[in-house]
Amino acid sequence: MDAGWCLVTDHVPALDPRLDGDAVRRALPEDMEVVMKQVVRLETKPERWEERIAVVSDRRVYIVSVAKASRGKKPGHSRVEQTFHLLHVSHIASVGPSRLSLTVKGRPLNMEMVSQTAVDQLIALMLIEIEGHLPVNSGSISLQVEPEERENALLASAERELKQAQQNIGPCGGFVKAYRFLCDYFELPIREDVAWQIDAVYRGANKKSLELRDFAHLAPGDMLPLIASLCFNDFFTTLDCSHVKLTPECQERLSYVFRKNTTLKSVLLEATGLKGDTLFHKIISSIAGNEQLKLEHVDFSHNGLEDKGIQMCAQWLEVSKNPLASLNLANTKCSNRGANAVGRALAENKSMVAAMKRLVLSENSLGNDGFAELGRFVARSSLQCLELQSTSVYSDHVLQCLAEGKVAQTIRKINLSDNKVAHPKKGQRLELSKKVVKMFQSSSELEYLNLANSKFPIELLRGVFQGLQDNSELTGMEVILCGNEFGSNSLGAALNDCCAAIKKISKLDISNNELENDIIPVCAALRSCQTIRELSLGGNFGKSGKVHPQTLQAVGSLIADPQASLESLSLVDSRIRAGIGVILRALLADDVTLKTLDIRGNMMGDVGAHILAKVLQVNTSLHTVHWDRNGTTQVGFRHVAFALEYNYSLLTMPIPLVDGAAVLSPETESLLQRMQELVTRNHSPKSQPEKKKARRQNIITTSVAAEERLDHLVSLAQDKVNLLMTHRKHSDIKDAMEKHEHLMDVCNQASELMGNFDLKEVQHDDIERSLKKSLVDTDFAPLTDLLKVYPDMFVDLAKANIGDSLDEDTMENLKETADKHATLDSARISKIIHSEASHGFTSAMNDVVYSVAHKFWVGVLNAMVKVVGRWNDELYTLVLACKGRPMSPASLEKAVKFSEGTAEEPADEPESLSLAIRQRKLRRSRPPTISLDEEFDPMAHGGTESKCCK
Repeated sequence: MDAGWCLVTDHVPALDPRLDGDAVRRALPEDMEVVMKQVVRLETKPERWEERIAVVSDRRVYIVSVAKASRGKKPGHSRVEQTFHLLHVSHIASVGPSRLSLTVKGRPLNMEMVSQTAVDQLIALMLIEIEGHLPVNSGSISLQVEPEERENALLASAERELKQAQQNIGPCGGFVKAYRFLCDYFELPIREDVAWQIDAVYRGANKKSLELRDFAHLAPGDMLPLIASLCFNDFFTTLDCSHVKLTPECQERLSYVFRKNTTLKSVLLEATGLKGDTLFHKIISSIAGNEQLKLEHVDFSHNGLEDKGIQMCAQWLEVSKNPLASLNLANTKCSNRGANAVGRALAENKSMVAAMKRLVLSENSLGNDGFAELGRFVARSSLQCLELQSTSVYSDHVLQCLAEGKVAQTIRKINLSDNKVAHPKKGQRLELSKKVVKMFQSSSELEYLNLANSKFPIELLRGVFQGLQDNSELTGMEVILCGNEFGSNSLGAALNDCCAAIKKISKLDISNNELENDIIPVCAALRSCQTIRELSLGGNFGKSGKVHPQTLQAVGSLIADPQASLESLSLVDSRIRAGIGVILRALLADDVTLKTLDIRGNMMGDVGAHILAKVLQVNTSLHTVHWDRNGTTQVGFRHVAFALEYNYSLLTMPIPLVDGAAVLSPETESLLQRMQELVTRNHSPKSQPEKKKARRQNIITTSVAAEERLDHLVSLAQDKVNLLMTHRKHSDIKDAMEKHEHLMDVCNQASELMGNFDLKEVQHDDIERSLKKSLVDTDFAPLTDLLKVYPDMFVDLAKANIGDSLDEDTMENLKETADKHATLDSARISKIIHSEASHGFTSAMNDVVYSVAHKFWVGVLNAMVKVVGRWNDELYTLVLACKGRPMSPASLEKAVKFSEGTAEEPADEPESLSLAIRQRKLRRSRPPTISLDEEFDPMAHGGTESKCCK
């Protein structure tokens, strides 16, 4: 009870000795706070009046009878004859000075009190308690007090008390106060965990959405006061009951909320057990009847409304003056009849046509007939999102409808997956294709297109690509084409023919399309476009039982090409098996941009896990790897756990639960736990020194291709020098030997350049000092100006609530004080930038340092490759001269190309030299991972395994 309200009872005298005794207290609940006690004469029967004691708490009224005292003894036994909640009172009347009549649950309760003052205080107290607990929509009591001057004085007195009381209404618009009040109304215990959730969590996050799943642990009956509190609350704007089964009582209370509430904007009732019955009709009628309820988003999805319930919605939608922005009726057992009713209602309501932005009717058996009226609305609307997946509508008809209206200029998301295509006759295909092209040419806002599992014909897909290609405003689209069974020799050609269309796409899903060898032209097209950031290719390999190496090499080339800029690749359920190594080895190339790799369901076994481990030891671009369902055993887990000891860039690697469960043992559990510990370690700032070593090692290991080319040419040069040693008398041999020795020294120094160079990172302290210098003349006025509006806001708030109590001088002083403190000094801003931004600058600048070092060293090695290549040409000419064989211009040109690795060996070489070159070529043709395996295999050189692998 607030202190201000107690003033009402301080003036109530104790008119009877019974009011001061303990007898009344013993009859009442122990935790109840008594606000007022008064002796009254109660009409128990017509024209029969008996004395009782009326006790008023902050929520209830108790009528208590106390046995009269006998022979000078104190009053005897007391009991509560009647009790009722304040909300049970619907009418209060006082036509006489001391007469009071209450209507409680529809029945009259008449009483006489000692004076008019006592009556007025009781009436005022009841009004104050109700409105104090329920600050919004609490005017459910009708009042009749005579004369009128008395009623006005009574209301004025109550209003003064309410102003003081409502200053302490509590967080979230007094929701907890109303909840406690209504728990007593429903005669349910107050759940303190609910009160804490609202006071602590919702208040702390300033959460405007009341989500019933936060209270899903409550019994269905305990939900009633929680839902009912929204009737008297103006703080929450969203009611989210998704996936919480609502009992009929809760649904009934929900209809009352919609009849009373005026601030809700979104109502989400997904999977709440609604049916197209009387209760749902009450909910719809309440929404339709409350014109002050400005709903914008309504979600009735995943409820068994059927056509009966959908038609109830249609009746509301047709006459509603408050247009919706979003309507979700997915999986509501709606047929073509219900869909046409909704489409007709939306089309007839002009405000709905203009305001609706999102319409969802997915997973309903609409059929193509169900789109007739919907199509009329869609063509006229300004929809941004249309979701009709799994509705049995014709996808080509929907696209044709979108092309005919202005909706093509506003639509952003189209989901037509799991539908079918009409397959028009030959004479109609050209016309349909033209309309599809027109639709995508004019779709300037399109961001998402889903045509999955619809057996979309390649001819119409070409029309889609042609429209995208001609649309100059689109960029960064997501296109999902999985499960369309395009087969070989179709999609690749379409992509190559419309390469400009792919440049509009950043996310592409073409999985499960039986592409097989068509993946090669697909990858070639994607490499040339250089805009795809996320690609899904799973389920396109080896349906015939064999995966062609050229297909895997095409995918590997796409990964290894830095110009392709691919960041995410999914190869889920492709069953590539050991061939996955070809793709994984591509991650060892220079400047790989791939950050996310999903290779689940490829049955690569321990061999694939071993290759993945080698890649993880070297690669620093990968941040996320998924690799479950690959038949991995403890051996594979051990390899990956060992590799993660040396990887400091991987941030996410979910535990392979399926493979782990198949070989579950204490050792397996230990290995999986160790892998998670190592991935978690990479998030810690303490791993920075090790990251530095890893980045340095990566510069060396990712430059292996350039080193191998240099080593190969050095070997060729040495073979030629060995042949020249047999002709020591030749005049040019001595100079050649000296030049060769000098060049070999230079090559050795180039190979060891990064190993000998002490690469120092940019220091954090240096960056802080540089930032201080950079911020000396920086103007932070735009930042501080953002704070200047708040003093005026606070002054306006104070004037609106307590302006009567404060004079203008006080208000002005308060504003000056607020203005003085509403600033953010430049020293504090600089400190924030130094402490927060400097760490980001440090990481970013050192990334640049290592990138420059890598580019520079690879450039040095490539330059040395050219130098040694030219030296090979000179030696080759010299060898031929010593043999007495002149060299033709064509042979010289071929030798130059061979020395650069772009042609086969010259045909006119000496036999011994040709044999040596063939041996070196054989050595060069081995995949680079062989040397990497030898370098990083923990057992390759007789070494011991990591502790986690024991």
